[in-house]
Amino acid sequence: MERDPVADFFDPLDGLTTPARVDGRTIPVLFDAAYTDVLGVGSASPAATCSDASLEGVRAGALMTIKGVDYRIDMLEPDGTGVTLARLSRA
Repeated sequence: MERDPVADFFDPLDGLTTPARVDGRTIPVLFDAAYTDVLGVGSASPAATCSDASLEGVRAGALMTIKGVDYRIDMLEPDGTGVTLARLSRA
C-alpha cells in the first residue's frame, strides 16, 4: 500500500486536527466552524479539510460527525494536491 503523501500534515497526534467520523471510520480533519456577520446578518460556514485518501469513497450527502455534532457534506472540493475541503451544513 502506497503511503498517503499528505498524511503527516494531518497527524492526529499533532494537536491541530480534530477527529471526525464519516462512513464508519475516524479521520483527522482541520475543522473550521467560521462565523461571519455581514451587515448584521450572521451565518456559519463550517468546513473540514482533510487528505483525499481519508475521504476515499465518501460522497456529497454523507454525514460527518465532529465534536458530537452531525454535519451533512454539501460539497467536496479537492485542490489537486492531495487535500480536499468538505463544505458542511448542520444535519
